[in-house]
Amino acid sequence: MPPPKENFRWFVLGLVLLTTAAGIMIFSAPFPLLTLWVRDLGISRTQAGALTGLWYLVSACASLPAGWLADRVRLRRLFLSLWALIVAGTALMAGASGFWMLCLGRVISSAGLTGHLVAGPKLLAVWFEGRKEFGLIMGFYSMSMTAGVYASLFVLGRIGQHSGWQRAMLLLVALATFGLFMMLSVPSASPGSNKSGAAVASLPPSHRMAAWMLAVVFAGYNVSTEAYLTFTSDYLVRCGYGLAAASAIVGIYAWVALSLKPFLSSFLRKNNAASYVVVASFLFILSVLLLITRIVPPAVSSSLFGISMAIGMPAFYALPPLMFGNAQSGYVYGLCSFLYGLGFVVQLLVGLAVDKTGSYTTGYGLICAVAGIALVGGLWLRRENHTQALAVELRDPA
Repeated sequence: MPPPKENFRWFVLGLVLLTTAAGIMIFSAPFPLLTLWVRDLGISRTQAGALTGLWYLVSACASLPAGWLADRVRLRRLFLSLWALIVAGTALMAGASGFWMLCLGRVISSAGLTGHLVAGPKLLAVWFEGRKEFGLIMGFYSMSMTAGVYASLFVLGRIGQHSGWQRAMLLLVALATFGLFMMLSVPSASPGSNKSGAAVASLPPSHRMAAWMLAVVFAGYNVSTEAYLTFTSDYLVRCGYGLAAASAIVGIYAWVALSLKPFLSSFLRKNNAASYVVVASFLFILSVLLLITRIVPPAVSSSLFGISMAIGMPAFYALPPLMFGNAQSGYVYGLCSFLYGLGFVVQLLVGLAVDKTGSYTTGYGLICAVAGIALVGGLWLRRENHTQALAVELRDPA
């Protein structure tokens, strides 16, 4: 089979960016709609935390199989199966009449989206392997996730406030269907399509500790930042803001992150990626402390959170292939997603803390503690990155 055309590389990038943004918009639906579910369906905030936390539980179960498959099967077939699950789960949530139906839809859609978030960066790593703009490409990929959250907060928040949460969910069903049809366009051939599954080797024992630590850091940062997004709109409503205004304030982070990611990610390399993670974790903890102490307007906290995301997220998605090579990136992405799935407990505990204490102080303290794990682990990765060469530096394209 002749090698794939060069222009397919940019087509694949656009395809992954569009579908990832749509998928993250579906994942983020609870951020602006949680208050409406509490009001209309009579669920408690503990149940709301459990509902959003189901994403993490499913991720823990599905991510390693998805990573294994992403290293071994045709990605087009895998993506089509994953997006069929996303469509089915989102449709169930749109027609939910109570808590348990919401949960069932959340589980099904989360299984599909977990696989997409493992296979998506793997697909980009395959098509952009060895190119010096790889860090920038992962910055664009991370931007698509930020854009999805932003669209969820602004679009779904407004639709929910004026037309109800079911109308907002129906929009997501349409987006999921669009994503499914888009996956028909995934090229059947890729630069690595001539490699058989049997040729995929296991991760060398000397690299396994670093892979697990990267997964711990990835999980700690992402779980804590998503807990911030899940509960902060509700926290601001309690402080006296309207739902649309609260969603808009939280959504400021997306404007900041989208503005800074292309510039910051262009400097991302293997030798500094771990430092990006350390700085991002510290800034996020600071943003939470500013929010809960209320010594500055909440927009300042959201802006600082956006800076953290602009620094951290491109690094997290670039590190697996940079540290361990493209052949093993599917497994490492899956491992990161597996530990990230343990965030189910964090979301549940934050919601429980709010219900029991009547305030968000303890809940945000828990969020900071989880982010602190990412900070400490990032320092370890930074030291390890400076003392051991885990993979060959990105080469210039021929």
